[in-house]
Amino acid sequence: MSLTIRVLIITLLLCGAAATVTADDLQAVPGKQEITVTPKAISPNGDGVNDSASIAVYIPEGVRVTVEIRNRRNEVVATLLSDAVSSLGRVGLPWDGSGAGRPLPNGIYEIVVTYSGTETTRERSSIAIQSLQKWPSPRHPDEPFFPIGVWFEGNPPFAGYPADPAGAKAYYDRCFADLVAHGFNTVAVPNCPEALWETLLASADTHGIKVVLEVAPLTALVSQAETATEKDAREAVMPVVDKIGKYQSLLRYQVRDEPSVEMIPNWILVQRVLAGLDTRRPAFSCFCSADALAYLTERTRPSEAVFDIYPFAPATPPQSLGGFVNALDAYTKASKDNVKWAVLQAFAMPQAWRLPSAEELRAQT
Repeated sequence: MSLTIRVLIITLLLCGAAATVTADDLQAVPGKQEITVTPKAISPNGDGVNDSASIAVYIPEGVRVTVEIRNRRNEVVATLLSDAVSSLGRVGLPWDGSGAGRPLPNGIYEIVVTYSGTETTRERSSIAIQSLQKWPSPRHPDEPFFPIGVWFEGNPPFAGYPADPAGAKAYYDRCFADLVAHGFNTVAVPNCPEALWETLLASADTHGIKVVLEVAPLTALVSQAETATEKDAREAVMPVVDKIGKYQSLLRYQVRDEPSVEMIPNWILVQRVLAGLDTRRPAFSCFCSADALAYLTERTRPSEAVFDIYPFAPATPPQSLGGFVNALDAYTKASKDNVKWAVLQAFAMPQAWRLPSAEELRAQT
């Protein structure tokens, strides 16, 4: 079998839309609830990042609905629906921050939904226009990097090493020297406390090993249920880049491990902001769902499509690959034409996974 995967990581070592919308343009959105606005702030500058919002409203059957955008003086600056009648129920309306065909100034705008039936009622919400810098499209290294690495636990209590900087440094120095001596060039580090980021990266600099570092502020932003604003993302990314962007050992910012489909909009936002604030080190995630990876690659180009395959459960017959080949096929399809990195099972966990044999590990590679 000829594989298109060029890069390998072996795991685990504890060492723009129109401003006016007609009824024909409406799209059904599941559920009945108040007005929802996604995102709650837009920056309509044409860079493809939060240039418009989706305003979801409920239209009861037989009721006429008008949706207006009003400024602080209560003046109507845009009308998204006017006396519309629809049987769709909940609908999503796009708005690009314009009124009468012209961009509106920065500020907070009120969304007013008027229901006219046997009686007239109104629901209200708000949306902000925040014109920010244009974020560049992601730029990736011209020459692909071939990592031969390990997942390296960054939480001192989890891995059993000292949590103070001096003790942690001694541990990092010992582990990184040993890894380099055995031909490894990369560590992917989850759960590292911010107080040890620079200690770890400085040690990696010394030993010439590259680091994919999970950074908690960006993980939190990607993981939140609400769609983040560009201002949120910039305020989260900037101090991270200022703090650790100077280290040569930093290879990637891990912004979330195994993200779900629901996290992809925030993932792409962080990716774009990182591309503007650190042109050398892109966003990184390892996927455990081919569907989530496909959702990402349909919407943006990652520096690499990264996925893990752990096929050896306790019941998996010896000297077999379990579901490895089927999973590899699914991830390869989801990755499209992006560079592919595979994280392979080289560990065991009671009740969940058994340790693969040397032959099984070689067969995966």
